[in-house]
Amino acid sequence: MKTISFISAFFFSSLIFGQNADDALRYSQTNLTGTARFSSMGGAFGSLGGDFSAISINPAGLAIYRKSEFCISPSVFNIKSVASYNNSSRADFKLNFNLGNSGAVLTNLMQPFGEAKGWISKNFSFGYNQSNNFNNHVTIEGENSKNSLLNVYLNQAINNGNPKSPAYLDPFGNQLAYNAYLIDDTIGNGNYFSQIPPSTSLTQRKTISNQGSMGESYIALAGNYNNKLYLGGSLGLNFIRYKQASNYEELVNAKNSSIKLNSYKLLEELTTKGYGINLKIGLIYKYTDWLRMGAAIHTPTYYKMSDSWNNSIQANYNSGFDTISKSPIGNYDYTLYTPAKVIGSLAFVFNKYAILSTDYELVDYSSARLTSKSESFFDQNAIIQNNLHPTGNLKIGAEWRLNPFSIRSGFNYLGNPYKDNSINGGRKNYSFGAGIREDNYFLDFAYVISSFSSVHYLYDKNMVNPVNIENKSHNFLMTVGINF
Repeated sequence: MKTISFISAFFFSSLIFGQNADDALRYSQTNLTGTARFSSMGGAFGSLGGDFSAISINPAGLAIYRKSEFCISPSVFNIKSVASYNNSSRADFKLNFNLGNSGAVLTNLMQPFGEAKGWISKNFSFGYNQSNNFNNHVTIEGENSKNSLLNVYLNQAINNGNPKSPAYLDPFGNQLAYNAYLIDDTIGNGNYFSQIPPSTSLTQRKTISNQGSMGESYIALAGNYNNKLYLGGSLGLNFIRYKQASNYEELVNAKNSSIKLNSYKLLEELTTKGYGINLKIGLIYKYTDWLRMGAAIHTPTYYKMSDSWNNSIQANYNSGFDTISKSPIGNYDYTLYTPAKVIGSLAFVFNKYAILSTDYELVDYSSARLTSKSESFFDQNAIIQNNLHPTGNLKIGAEWRLNPFSIRSGFNYLGNPYKDNSINGGRKNYSFGAGIREDNYFLDFAYVISSFSSVHYLYDKNMVNPVNIENKSHNFLMTVGINF
């Protein structure tokens, strides 16, 4: 989420500009999604293969296929967020429909399976897998008599005793407040003041609406050698679509002659688009009929990013005077490198009646980087290095087969990317599912429950208490596939 994170507390500018450490973390993390079978088993397919979404984890899994396949996975996603601020809690939710994946596998048998030796088959695949869902809606409300967002704008204008001319104020922040008379300078000499006096009782409200997703379109090749060693590689073409709209409002509770202001709203909009590329290679080794081992490496993803943002402030005064001040539209292009991944996997197959599988991913979030031709991003990259660290993602899945039916369950834990253990940045996913598989078709269902916590600051963390947000999502998936 754009500002619902620990890192945003370090820079008030993250409320205004799109390129910051929050972006690097948001686009470096992936969450459990894909086919219903993959999702219901916690995504633990690194040494199993034979599933369309598994190709994005370990492309060697493509070589497990013995038939060609086409599949598609629509889903329904719902997330509920409860935000607690200054002894007040507000709940909100968002519902949306998604495409978890779609694509095809083409299998070319070079010789019959049986007792054949050497290269048995070569497989080709192309398609799409969703890797993250950004949709969310958060509502925050609480009382505050200690300070206001206008205090931040005022301090920035005063500039440590060297007041800035109104023409040199931030056109996306305190200049909007100045143009709306929320901070004013009646004699024109930098003697700024706020329309909200100290100790004024305020109701502070904010809604944050996020939309968008991350996904990967790919092409992959894989081969089966001796029905023992499976090798594969893929080229991923990644995309990011993210949009955030936030509405921050302050309402004056106590009315008196010294306060001319009733309320004001700060509206912020940010749109981010990104296109990236990466490579993945992997292998699976069938040590025995009941034990499989897998390994995969994902290169860093190189993204070309583009941000567009604009802000506005609306103010309502008790005289009936209303003002509105709008910023220009900001645009900026930059580059983002998200971390590489190393994945190790182990699976136990019990006479084709049951499967127990586990994956462990190692990701160094501190290696994410922002760059551009015109900006060094020195401070943002320093925050990434100083506050994030390598961590592991654990995936466990099980399947019980009662041919032609299967029952599945899984657990997925994304490790905490923060060095500070007091910040809970991990995510837990619990999943369940079932399916039916015949020679020419299959139909799978999955239900994934995900929970995670986040922290948001309405403005400067040294002034205002944190907003603690508890999030829980429910994702219902269905995969329909045909074999040919």
